[in-house]
Amino acid sequence: MQPVAEVSVSPSQARSLVTAQFPSLAGQRVTLAGEGWDNTAYRVGRDWVFRFPRRAVGAGCLEHEIAVMPAVAARLDLPVSHAELVGEPTAGFPWRFAGHRWLPGRTSCSVRLDDDARGRLARPLGRFLAQLHAIDADTARSLGAPEDEHDRVDPGGRVPRARQRIEQLVAEGLLPEAGPWFDALDDAATRTGSLRPASALVHGDLYARHLLVGSGGESAPGALLGVIDWGDVHAGEPALDLAIVDLMLPPGPRAAFFDDYGTPDPATRSLARVRAIGHAAATGLWAHEVRDEGLLDASRWALGNALLADG
Repeated sequence: MQPVAEVSVSPSQARSLVTAQFPSLAGQRVTLAGEGWDNTAYRVGRDWVFRFPRRAVGAGCLEHEIAVMPAVAARLDLPVSHAELVGEPTAGFPWRFAGHRWLPGRTSCSVRLDDDARGRLARPLGRFLAQLHAIDADTARSLGAPEDEHDRVDPGGRVPRARQRIEQLVAEGLLPEAGPWFDALDDAATRTGSLRPASALVHGDLYARHLLVGSGGESAPGALLGVIDWGDVHAGEPALDLAIVDLMLPPGPRAAFFDDYGTPDPATRSLARVRAIGHAAATGLWAHEVRDEGLLDASRWALGNALLADG
C-alpha cells in the first residue's frame, strides 16, 4: 500500500546535502526520524529535522508547505512545523528539501493515550482549529495555498474507497465484520448535502501521527504540544480537519471541543465522520503493512470511536 520511493535519501546523503548548503550544521549528528508516504525525515543535531521528498507528488506538497506555513505559524498560538531552512535541488537530488525546528513531544499514536488523556485534548484542539479555520479561503490562496486537488471530502468517491478498505481490514483479521462501518458510512453520506466551495485554510491530514503530545515528565500525558506535517495544507472544507473529533476524542469530551471551536452544521459533522472512517481505515492498513503497532492501535480505536454518537 505504501508507494514505492522514486528517490531514497540515505543518512550519508542527507548529511552531505545538509552540510553542503547549511555549513553551520556541519558535524551535527544525523539520525532517521521517520518515513512516510511522501517524505523521509532526518533529525540533524538537537534542533532541526529535515524532510526530503520520496516522490514527485511529495515534492509538490512540500513546496506548498514551504510557501504557506511561515505566515500561518505566526497566526497560531500552538507551535506548528514550518520550514526555516530550504535546500535547493542538486545533481544528486532533484527537489527542494526543508529544515524545520525540532518540536518537543511525541506523536500521539506512539504514546497510546487513555480516554482521560484524550479528553484533555478536546479544548486545545478546538482552539487550534478555530484559529486555523479563521483563515478564510481567499487569504489562504493569497498565502500560496492550493485548492483541494484530490476531492478529499467527496462522499461519491470516498465512501466506496472506505468500504473497500474496511473489507480489507476484515480480511486481515483486524476488524470483526464490515457491517457497522458500512451502515455508519451510508448514514453519514446521506446527511452530507451538496459539496460546498472551499471556505478555510485546512491542515488536510490531521490525525494521531501529526499531533505532538506530552508523555509525562515536563508535560502531562495528552497535553497538546504541536502539529506537524503540513504537506496537505490547502484552501478547503473544514470538515476535513474536523474528522479529528472522531479520530481522537471519546464522545463525552467532544462537547468541550465544540464549545471552543463552535458547533458545525449537521452536513459538516457528517462529512467529518465519512472522512474519519475512511482515513482511519487507510492508516490502519498502512500501519499493518509497515508494522507500526502504535498507529494500528490508534486507527482501530478511531474506527470504533467513529461509530459512537457525540456525548
